[in-house]
Amino acid sequence: MKKVMLGVLVVIPIIIMLIVGLVTSFVSTQAYIGVESVSMDRDTVQIFWSDVEEDANGRYIVNLNDYINVTVLPERATNKTVEWQIQGDIEVTTSGVPGVELVEASDDGYTAVDTNTTGLLEITGYCTFRVSVNAEGYLDTCLVEVTDSDVQSITLSGENELSTGEKTMLTAAYNPAGSMVTEGRWESDNPSVATVDANGVVTAVGEGSAVIYMCATQNGTGEEVRSEGFTVTVKAGASLFGSTVYTAERRVDLAAAGVADAAAATGGVIEDGVLVIDDGASSATVSSPAGDVTFVVCGADDFVIANADFFAYDPDSEDTYTLGIGEIPLDLDAEWLADIGAQDEAPSATWSSSDESVATVDENGVVTAVSKGEVTITATVAGVSKEIRLFAVEKISIFRLQLDESSLAVGLARETVFASYRFDPTHELTEDDYDRGTEFYVDNVLEIALSLPVVPEEADDRAEFYDAFVFETDRPELASFEGNVLVFNADAISERTDITISVSARYPRNPSLAAQTLTITVIPAVEVNDVNEFFVAARSTQTFTKLFDGLSHRYDPNTPAFDGDIVLGSDIAYCDTETGEPLLTALDVTAEKYQYNNYEAQICCSLYGNNHRIYASQSFMTEYNCCLVTVREEGAVVSNVTISPNNDVGDEIQAASDAQGIKGYAIQFRTVSYDDEYVNDNLTACRLEYSIIQNAGTGIGLHGVDFTIDGCIVRNMGGTGIYVPTNMEDKESAHDEDGDGIEGDVKYSILRTHNLVMSNLIGTGMSFHYVNFSNNDYKKQFADQKAAAGQVSTLIQTGFLDIYNWQSTDALSLIDKDSIDDTAAALIEPAMALLRTALENQKFAYLIKDYDGTSYVHFGFVSTGLSEKSYLNPSFEDERFVELSTDMFREIGGSGVILGMLPNPIRVWCYTASEGDIVPGATYTVNTRFIDRLHQD
Repeated sequence: MKKVMLGVLVVIPIIIMLIVGLVTSFVSTQAYIGVESVSMDRDTVQIFWSDVEEDANGRYIVNLNDYINVTVLPERATNKTVEWQIQGDIEVTTSGVPGVELVEASDDGYTAVDTNTTGLLEITGYCTFRVSVNAEGYLDTCLVEVTDSDVQSITLSGENELSTGEKTMLTAAYNPAGSMVTEGRWESDNPSVATVDANGVVTAVGEGSAVIYMCATQNGTGEEVRSEGFTVTVKAGASLFGSTVYTAERRVDLAAAGVADAAAATGGVIEDGVLVIDDGASSATVSSPAGDVTFVVCGADDFVIANADFFAYDPDSEDTYTLGIGEIPLDLDAEWLADIGAQDEAPSATWSSSDESVATVDENGVVTAVSKGEVTITATVAGVSKEIRLFAVEKISIFRLQLDESSLAVGLARETVFASYRFDPTHELTEDDYDRGTEFYVDNVLEIALSLPVVPEEADDRAEFYDAFVFETDRPELASFEGNVLVFNADAISERTDITISVSARYPRNPSLAAQTLTITVIPAVEVNDVNEFFVAARSTQTFTKLFDGLSHRYDPNTPAFDGDIVLGSDIAYCDTETGEPLLTALDVTAEKYQYNNYEAQICCSLYGNNHRIYASQSFMTEYNCCLVTVREEGAVVSNVTISPNNDVGDEIQAASDAQGIKGYAIQFRTVSYDDEYVNDNLTACRLEYSIIQNAGTGIGLHGVDFTIDGCIVRNMGGTGIYVPTNMEDKESAHDEDGDGIEGDVKYSILRTHNLVMSNLIGTGMSFHYVNFSNNDYKKQFADQKAAAGQVSTLIQTGFLDIYNWQSTDALSLIDKDSIDDTAAALIEPAMALLRTALENQKFAYLIKDYDGTSYVHFGFVSTGLSEKSYLNPSFEDERFVELSTDMFREIGGSGVILGMLPNPIRVWCYTASEGDIVPGATYTVNTRFIDRLHQD
């Protein structure tokens, strides 16, 4: 019996080491180095379709890597695979085709796919689209335009039904949209029905139909491209010249003028079908079944600039004509005003421009735009002048915003949240500002930049560039524009709100050019961009003040200066990554007033990361061994952030001893009041979602909280992924809440996991530790009743729980003997042998997975106290988990008896050999499919 008990005493410390310090040969011998950024070297790319070679099957395949260089950092990242995806809608200008599709090569050619890792793309039409590359949730996008320098096709639009005498101006839309046309002509196949001038103005002259064409000359080839025909139907009007006719004669043959069955006249008389305008009258009006016609008397030498009403600039009109810079010139003509009685020869005009730096005009009336501005063109005939006011501008044929909904769908959360406030960028925070941070909160801003057209580099040029666009919001009381900069009215934003931004071209080349819209989410919060802003913002939310009197700490109540949240606008570095020197200067962590003893941001609010990182270095954590973030707020949400205390840890992790250098917590969730360690039923509800917790001694610590972790990754832990203690206060500090003279208050947490992935854990995924909970007679009297009342830590698991932690039964001795004292080191091999022998028993065959000739056992998470009983009673939706307890070994005899006689069993939850997805050596790739899975119900 003494030998058995001696074996138990020997094995206990070794089993502790096994559970806490085991290293696996596949997963944990080398840290998983996460991606920190992915970037493209281009914001916009043009692919000229005419430069793409057609393959043997008549398909046009391009590799986006030939146009865009993608950089994934850090260089030492474990998985630098990028995933290409087309984001949002494809704006196609070639009808009836998708425009572009991502494809995968196969033996049968190419197959369309939603995403790929090769960047292969098939072109089927001229279009504009946004493509993204994604590496582990880090995203960058580029705007791609499939185009050609020369026009390839033309589509006409405009009014297609006219009455005689009416006019309309047709619009030519070029394909591709960005192609420049500087030379073209118009023609009608039936000029007896409808004529068209050099500017596309159609005049209805007779009943019937006519087909109008526009022909554009390609700049590169000199060849002419003819539009599709545009059919105009003309019906009889009140006259051949419309409802107003200019006449140089006072006797007008109504039939010749196209007026039928005139019945009455004012300002004149009708004699045998002839209108005789009264002497001294300036006009006369006749009535007919087709409508009234007014004849206006003019001089035979009166002239006008033809169709000037279509071209004259009206600054008060939303659809006024503008003269396009770099486009087909405006061909003006002088013509006699009189429709009846005009001279046979057209007027010979002399043309001039009021400002040739804006527009020039040649001897034939051809006006060419030079630069933006107003200009007056004058035609002079026989000493009489007529003017037309024009506005020259570079018209917009295509434009795209730099941001869209897809580019804002960042990180595991696939969202970007904007804060209503920011810190005054002109003020540098100091220690004097720590307690008055809100004095430096100002309205946040968001620049709405364009990817297309290319934005000028000079500030003055950029201002003029953006003046060509109209920026609006649907909530001007909450956010309005100053130029292209959206300014939030922070004081008016009291809740999470969606704001839709609309941007339209002020001077579109094609009137059908649609506005671009973008919906953003803004919350009452302050944006932080460095560690000083982060700590000052955290202080403004705190409901307590942590004070130090030189001997001990105390927490006093505090009214927070700010009741909003915190949003990360950039990565937050706690230290210089090269030297490990702290970067926090707005707070002296050693000062007596606010003694932190370490660099720990304590927040009483929610935190939205926007896929940014909070990180430090291994040398920093070795020095301070702190927790980077502690959350103390009821209902707090921490979302879409990566927290990495030892951010530079990497290839040097080859054994358990190396992992011992990974220190500190990433994040803790605690009760609101630190002094109230024992919470009973008053748990603080909080949530961590769509975040990555990595490179820490312990990932997450829970202390008196009802905690939900949803859609997250926990990886690269020197110890435990999630630490969940349960303890009870000592008799000396107990207080009587129920009036029975004694009270055993407890601190415990509820851990709710949903769709959680855990990997590269030197220890196990979770540790439910019952410590100082039932370790003496005083506490034992309450422990069972607290457990029965549910006042002990527990796990409620839904969705999936993926834990990559298969361990080779032959490698259980991988604990580095050099990393522990000699006495314990000498016990490792016999202890591992005991465990290995026990697991080889047929009773546990369901746990042993043979893979590539090696046997493995899976360790998921553990509940232990050794000196105390484990009360954990987890519930699972993921049916893969079974419990392995050391007391199960006593039934198998031999070495199992020693393991089975531990006074309080060690309990481990693990996969069985039937697990087929997460197998030894398996890993995961954070891509679209992976993130989709995190978001599933």
